[in-house]
Amino acid sequence: MPIPEITLKVIENIADEKDEIYRNYLYSIDDIFTLYSVYINENEVAVCNIKKIETGYAIVDFIVLIV
Repeated sequence: MPIPEITLKVIENIADEKDEIYRNYLYSIDDIFTLYSVYINENEVAVCNIKKIETGYAIVDFIVLIV
């Protein structure tokens, strides 16, 4: 079985998110964390919030998208 390609892409425009509750959640944490969409191959599967810590970076929250 081939190894899937996992990619993180910065969420630059929260206003483009379709779900209002999810969009409001992103707005509420946008000033604290860097928000990323998580892709497996071409499919967006999750969103994660990452913050800088003394030793590098840490995943603060990981939200799986249900399609």
